[in-house]
Amino acid sequence: MKPIKIIVITGFRRVGKTYAVLNLIKNLLKEKSREEIIYIKFS
Repeated sequence: MKPIKIIVITGFRRVGKTYAVLNLIKNLLKEKSREEIIYIKFS
């Protein structure tokens, strides 16, 4: 089984975490399919 990579971003409010994650996803989509990426927002 291939190992998976999990990235967690935590921090203060209104410092750009969502922007950073969406930018990361945009870059990942250049190499991976949408089915390989999970974005979960707890709010």
